[in-house]
Order: sequence, then structure tokens, then C-alpha cells
Amino acid sequence: MTTHNWALQRRLALQGLTGATFGSALKAVKRLGCVQSQELVPALNAVGIRAGHTTIDTTAAELSSGAFVRTHILRPTWHFVAAEDLRWILAATSPKVERAVAHRHRALGLDSPTIDAFLDRMQILLADRKSMTRAEIRAAFPQYNGSAVSHLLLVAELRALVCSGPLQGLAHTYRLVDDFIPPAEIDVEAAKVRLVHRFFAGHGPGEISDLTRWAALTKSEVQTAIAELGDKLERIEVDGFDLYHDPTIEAAYEPGDSLLHTFDEATLTYPRLNFPRTPGHPLGEEPGPFMAADPFAGAFISGTECPGGWRLSNRRDEVNIRLDVVPSFKARAEAAAHIYAAYLGKPLTIS
Repeated sequence: MTTHNWALQRRLALQGLTGATFGSALKAVKRLGCVQSQELVPALNAVGIRAGHTTIDTTAAELSSGAFVRTHILRPTWHFVAAEDLRWILAATSPKVERAVAHRHRALGLDSPTIDAFLDRMQILLADRKSMTRAEIRAAFPQYNGSAVSHLLLVAELRALVCSGPLQGLAHTYRLVDDFIPPAEIDVEAAKVRLVHRFFAGHGPGEISDLTRWAALTKSEVQTAIAELGDKLERIEVDGFDLYHDPTIEAAYEPGDSLLHTFDEATLTYPRLNFPRTPGHPLGEEPGPFMAADPFAGAFISGTECPGGWRLSNRRDEVNIRLDVVPSFKARAEAAAHIYAAYLGKPLTIS
């Protein structure tokens, strides 16, 4: 059975959004390989719901423990990644990512000696297992503006010098990778093959183009890896698209409802074969991109269809969620909104 609906069910089940959850955020992150995390609160919720967590504090504590970290990896974007996977995924993707952002070096006036001096200074600042917020790091480099420091920190992450440390409240901190992840010799080509398998095992069924959008790998590199993986991956055809997945992973689908933010792996990953819009969808019934400028907005997914969207306002004393859904799905969307607000530990207002 290789229909569009089957592919969607398979993805939802593999990603822990339906049926059994993973029990921990680390297991959710490992299944997906990396989880996009531009904005921390929506990103924590994304792995928290897959883990079966009922509060954000539980998910944040896992992140602070160092079991998984938040860093720039795969492409010039924040992601969660398991600590044990950090070095080999960086080795597989970072050289290409850094080449892609080299124009920012020039635009910000950052030459190689300047970058090297920053990295050396960061090693001194974070020695003895220290962690620092971005504001503290900026204060230590008054000669640079905020954009330059942000870019230099991205380079430090891509080169496996720093990654996230324990949260201060919900504020991101940085620490040295060497303090808790031992250096290792890495076979880069083997790492690329491993990453291809990890993607299709956690995001499948997916297209090659889904993977080349997700990570800094070329189509040729992915095709070579697929050939090397052999029967570890299965190719199926759905609606004229060639999709790949790992058929050995068991995952049972059960219909459910989810408020998925703009950058959720279940929606953003698949530009061409995604959740169909329910008739009467507020944005029209024609399929459209799930990408949006607002990281606090997203899609309401019910079963394997999209009946509308939502937006979060996470205020100091309450959560407001604006729902824009097909009327017959309103009650289901409101129930999902109550679960989201309970996860954040605040009263809910719905608009």
C-alpha cells in the first residue's frame, strides 16, 4: 500500500506524532537525526510532544543535561542534535555550509586571522567547563557588533568548538564541545552515508530533494549513499514521486491532532508531498508551502490532513493561541491548544 495517505501515516508514526511516543526528547531527536530549532520554545514543544512530555520544564532539563544540544548544523540553521551524533554530522556537512556562508565573512569584514583570534579567545573564555550567554559573549568582544559576534559564533559551532550549554531559564548558553564530547577520528564519506540512512529512517518516506534541502549534501552524494545502503532502504513510488524509507522500523499509526509550528520536521521537510488541505481551508484548498516568516505560527494537522493554521502568543502570565481552522474541526483544534498551553504551564485564551 503505497498511497499518499500511507506515506503521511508512516511519517507521523515514525516521528512519534501518532501512536507511541519516544519517552524522551533524546530519543525523538535521535530518530529524526536533527530537529530544526530556530525559536527555542516552539522547538522544545516539537520534541516534547514526540517524547510524551507534559511540561516544557522536562524537555528543557533534558537539553540542559547535554543529552542533546542546540547548535548550527546541517545548514546555517539552529538544530537540536544528540551529543553523540554532533561530531560526525558536523564532519559530513560543515565544510559545505561554511563555504556557503563565506560571503558573510567578507560582508562583515571578518578575515581568517580575525576568525582564528575569536575562536582562540572563546576557548579561553569557556575554559574549565564554563558556559556563557550570547549577551555575555558580546560584552567580551566590544570591538564587534552583534551581527559579527553572531556570525563568529556560527563559525565556532560549525567547527565543533562550541555548542549549547545548560539553559539559564530559557536563555541559550554556549560551552566548549571538547568539555563533554571527546574528539574522534571520523571517516567523512562514511558519515555522509550514515546521515542519508538516518534521514530516511526518521523522515521517510521522503524524496532525495527533501534530503538535499534538509542537509548540505548534493544529489550525487545522496544517490551514491543510497546505492551503498542497498536493501537498508526501500524505494516506493507515490503520486509519481520516488520516495525512500527504512522498512525495518516498526511504527504504528493512530489518528490524532497536532499543532505543528512553522519549522516542524513533519511539515517543513516535504515541499512537494505534504499534508493536503481540508476542503474549506482558510487559506484555500490548493496545496501550499508550510514555510512562513512567523516561527510562532504553524499548521493544525488532524489525522493526515490540514484543516487550518494557528499562531502562538506566549505572554508572561498566559498563552494566547489564535486558531483559523475549518469550523467542523474547531473543537479538535481547541483541545490541541489546551494541551499546548498546559505544556507551557500557563492559562489559555483562544482567539
